[in-house]
Amino acid sequence: MSSVSEQGVLEEEAQRLVFAMCHEISNLVAAVRLHAHLIDDDLDPRGLALASIEIDDSSARSGALLALVRAVLSRPHEDGTHAEAEAIVLGLQRAIDEHGGRGVAITVQAADGLPKVQAEPQVMHYLLLTHLYGAIDSAPAGSEVRVVVESGSGEVRFAIEDTGSADEEHLGWKKAALRGRALSCAIADFVLKKIGGRLEVERAEKGTRTSLCVPSA
Repeated sequence: MSSVSEQGVLEEEAQRLVFAMCHEISNLVAAVRLHAHLIDDDLDPRGLALASIEIDDSSARSGALLALVRAVLSRPHEDGTHAEAEAIVLGLQRAIDEHGGRGVAITVQAADGLPKVQAEPQVMHYLLLTHLYGAIDSAPAGSEVRVVVESGSGEVRFAIEDTGSADEEHLGWKKAALRGRALSCAIADFVLKKIGGRLEVERAEKGTRTSLCVPSA
């Protein structure tokens, strides 16, 4: 395949992803409007709290998807962009602390001495957030979602592990409709491949492990 035809394929796939992202964002905005309409003077404190959480969740997910549009549409990076893996982990931890686990415990375990990665920190941040939101949705209340960051073989692996039931659309995302966790996987796969990275989704004994593997700098 020539470089011209390769670029055409990339642009076509980017367009397909962005269309799907817009549809997902539209649904999330509709959810925000629905819960906003439910807020009135008769709503009790518990109902108000639940509506506020739903609005916050939908807004956060919309923001993460919007932040990834540029990463999907941009050409493969050739400028030697590097990021501190530890800084990415810290940024994700701050986001977790602000968002909360919605009834699920979230732990972050990062190996010592992580190398730099060949990626933009903001892009990695929002890629990880989209997968974290999906893991929180999948995990049973009172269970745990783990973020494990390790390095080896010339890459850094950012893995998100949940203990939810098998999700066929997530595990078989390559053939699934572009929505939910399958869309998050398609976005991550597309963006990571442009920087020489890869996505892995596997079913483990106690749940599902989604790994974003990024080349070390």
